[in-house]
Amino acid sequence: MITLKQNKAVTINTLIEDEAGCSRTVAMSIILILTRNRGMQLIYSCSLLTKYIPESMRSMYSILLAAFMLLNIAAITQPKTPDWVNKVGSRKVNLRTVIYSVNKYGAVNDGKTLATKSIQRAIDEAAAKGGGIVSFAPGKYLTGSLFIKTGVNLQVNKGVEILGSQDIRDYPEIDTRVAGIEMKWPAALINILKQHKAGISGAGLVNAQCKPFWDAYWQLRKEYDPKELRWIVDYDAKRPRTTAGNQFCEC
Repeated sequence: MITLKQNKAVTINTLIEDEAGCSRTVAMSIILILTRNRGMQLIYSCSLLTKYIPESMRSMYSILLAAFMLLNIAAITQPKTPDWVNKVGSRKVNLRTVIYSVNKYGAVNDGKTLATKSIQRAIDEAAAKGGGIVSFAPGKYLTGSLFIKTGVNLQVNKGVEILGSQDIRDYPEIDTRVAGIEMKWPAALINILKQHKAGISGAGLVNAQCKPFWDAYWQLRKEYDPKELRWIVDYDAKRPRTTAGNQFCEC
């Protein structure tokens, strides 16, 4: 039986002559060695086993040893996770549960009446009073750019659909970055910019309705591509993103 003492040295109490038993013992021994040893000590510990293994089993032992050593080395050499990883991304935050209904601020849920100002008023008042939940009665709401502020949770529940305006004028231009270039660009449909403890939640739908903007993009491609100006289209065909914050995605 092969055992590991506290000092991590390998000793042999009994030499197993049965090949099937030896096979199992060899595999277990390698696993134990690799989980207890590092570097030169690993090589030394494994070498101690070799002389106790029957000749017919040494080929298999060498293959297993090489495989486990590669896995062990790969694990040791993995780079340390940078500190900034834990500081980014979505996370759960505790926000006030005071409800601010956009409908009380004049938002109409018919999917035709522009509700941008009404929804933004609800967001602004919630933020001014320490935060809360901005909610919607079931229905469809047509809107341009919305700017969520600190302490506000824009709650789009099931049965609620946010429709993005198809008029580019409903998306004010702000300083941002497009394809690596800092420039003025239409704000997104839903924005969380330089705010804290703010979010969007719910099982509702955000429908950016961006087809007209992409139709314009592809029309420009037809004009620019023959002139070898394909790259300029990215900047000339302005189209709002669906969301903007720490992560960006175009609609």
